[in-house]
Amino acid sequence: MNIRHYCLSDRLDWEQVEGEVVLFKTDEGKYYRLNRLGSLIWERLASGAEANLIAAEIKAKFAVEAAVIERDLADFLDSLHSEGLLKADD
Repeated sequence: MNIRHYCLSDRLDWEQVEGEVVLFKTDEGKYYRLNRLGSLIWERLASGAEANLIAAEIKAKFAVEAAVIERDLADFLDSLHSEGLLKADD
């Protein structure tokens, strides 16, 4: 799997609300609410998990092909990065 590794941006706060993660981009006054799968991904990133471990956990929970999971996970992480919610950990 060739998914870029990201870590949480230090420009935001987050908390879990009713089983979903809410992100607060403090410098811009924006907030984002992640659905349950997005919240699972976020929590794993927050604990330091790498994308391949997150993808394996998703594959174990859902009947989806690995290639689809990898593509969708990479797209999701890239979109969070483009919003400034994640930073590249190169």
